[in-house]
Amino acid sequence: AITVPLEDTAGTGRFHIARSQSSKVDTLQVARLMDRIVDSALAGKPMAIVGAGTAVVGDGNTSVIRSADSLGVGLGLAVAFDVTLPSSGVTFYRTSVADGASLSAENADQMATRVDTASATAIVQNGTPFGVQVRVAVVGSALASSVTADSIFKRTDRVEVGPVSLVAATANAQGLVTAPVTDTATVSITGTQSRALLGKKFTAAVRITLLPSSASNPRGAIRTTDKVIVRARGSVQLKSGGAP
Repeated sequence: AITVPLEDTAGTGRFHIARSQSSKVDTLQVARLMDRIVDSALAGKPMAIVGAGTAVVGDGNTSVIRSADSLGVGLGLAVAFDVTLPSSGVTFYRTSVADGASLSAENADQMATRVDTASATAIVQNGTPFGVQVRVAVVGSALASSVTADSIFKRTDRVEVGPVSLVAATANAQGLVTAPVTDTATVSITGTQSRALLGKKFTAAVRITLLPSSASNPRGAIRTTDKVIVRARGSVQLKSGGAP
């Protein structure tokens, strides 16, 4: 058994709760307890959390004890996993299908010949304690879900944006993110490349690499609320009048 003593006043060995109230200890150093819980969960072993001890009842006021009165002990865990990255980082891939300009194939082909200027922009918000590098590749059709992001990055008809490189988000002394950081990258694309955005659908592939925030500090605490948000947009200006 692993025993975790509860104290609301350091060094007193006491935990005080007013009548008909509840109280909690915000922070406990429970590394051993977490190790035991994870090991037991992975091994499929049953676990139990038990409260035990003695109680001193009384606050100077008259009281009546009924059979329905009770004292309960509960344990809630909020855990940030401590992760160490290799110097080369860890790369993740994602794909998604989005709506284009919804032009017919014929109109999209004609429109692409009238492009004056066009650009593609990636907006990245980093909410992790690691540095982030993001690349976005777009092809002008709705690809099957079985098509991998890595294969899209190898296609010759792709439009690629990036890389967008961001430093680690602001973190506190425990390595927990307190404020995300945002950056953008824009590239000029040709009329032929802009064709990928003018049809009914297009497929975007995203390559996200998490990197150590510094060579001396490859560690960080990851929570379920930490995330990298990637948005992309295209801008096309067309020539008007005259033959295409």
